[in-house]
Amino acid sequence: MIEKTKNLLVACLTLIALGSCVGNGEKAEETDASADSIALADSMAEAVPQLNQVAGTVGEGTSMHSLELLLGDGNSMYFFYENNAIGGISAGDEVSVTYDKIEGELTAINIVNLTALTHLWKVEGQNQHLEINSKGRLTTYGMKDAYNKWTIAENQIILSGNQLTDTLGIQLLTADSLIIANENKSFIMSKEN
Repeated sequence: MIEKTKNLLVACLTLIALGSCVGNGEKAEETDASADSIALADSMAEAVPQLNQVAGTVGEGTSMHSLELLLGDGNSMYFFYENNAIGGISAGDEVSVTYDKIEGELTAINIVNLTALTHLWKVEGQNQHLEINSKGRLTTYGMKDAYNKWTIAENQIILSGNQLTDTLGIQLLTADSLIIANENKSFIMSKEN
């Protein structure tokens, strides 16, 4: 649904751009077409989902396509989801959920299992370790980049330190493996006991 909306928006904006390039030189018609283009672009922008993010604990009411998320304030949220939980989910796991309201239903776009993510990880083939702690704290051992904080944004982890920020996509997260990467660097890691 989201991909279709994005594709529709791109197609409409492309047609608008092409239409504005073709003109007969009359100033009044260009102004009217420009106003119509802006109105159409504004209406299409409203159709593009505005994603939200929330963290909480997976509740006992979670089933195959329904996620019960227990919030810290004692409230719960319920989401429709498909097989899009990075690191899997079980009742009691801490997760980060990126979501939108689609066709009247809260829908999880990305789910990252924070419980599975928060461990001491060893970089394969190196004497380097990355310890992802709870509450956004991070410790590095033997690494040239001294990260000390982390956060989740959709399905990416943002590592930061003194004047250093790297955003890496979470490629794989299992009980014993983590792969995070961007176009400049990648970390293939295994969990340390």
